[in-house]
Amino acid sequence: GMECISGRSLADAVQGDDPVSAVKKAADCLATLHRCDAFDKDDPETTARLRSSDGSVELLGYSTESYAARAITIQQRLNELSDRTPAGLPGTVHGDFHQEQILVDEDCDWIVDVEWSGHGDTSLDLGSFLGQLSMLEIRKLIADASLLQEAFIERYQHHCGEVDRARLACEEVHMLLELAGKQFRRLKSSWPKRVGKILDRCEHILDAQGA
Repeated sequence: GMECISGRSLADAVQGDDPVSAVKKAADCLATLHRCDAFDKDDPETTARLRSSDGSVELLGYSTESYAARAITIQQRLNELSDRTPAGLPGTVHGDFHQEQILVDEDCDWIVDVEWSGHGDTSLDLGSFLGQLSMLEIRKLIADASLLQEAFIERYQHHCGEVDRARLACEEVHMLLELAGKQFRRLKSSWPKRVGKILDRCEHILDAQGA
């Protein structure tokens, strides 16, 4: 079905002249998805996958000694914060949500790549999007991720009610660690600097939560 869908990626708009409107559109689309009750919450076959940073931390362990130690410490802090933070609201979860998963045309907005979707903790999608925005700033594709992150959260809360910021922080760090591991895919010469910046951002997020 997705092969028949056309439209412009919302990623273009997030990096364009009016990024705030773009992230608000993302929040509108995600809120609609989370509330659509597409899956049977009592059927284990429709349970959304849980994000884990274990693989990325293990991969970072094969890089420089300083990055390996920092990644392990970040994961320990993340686990401690997760243990004392309640889960987010249950609903229909995309499972791999970011700006490139929304296509926009004149008549409709489409959410694509739903193979990881299921019923679960909706904060997974929110944290994923926040982490992707942080990554855009790290890559210098947007100027200020925090401005867009706040606009996104406020718009989402307009539709779905208050969200737990500590839980969002956990999911954002999970996403960033996952993205740190992906820096090894193409073995670009810039990977050490970029991984360092990602770990910096993870530590900043955890510091803000007192973790």
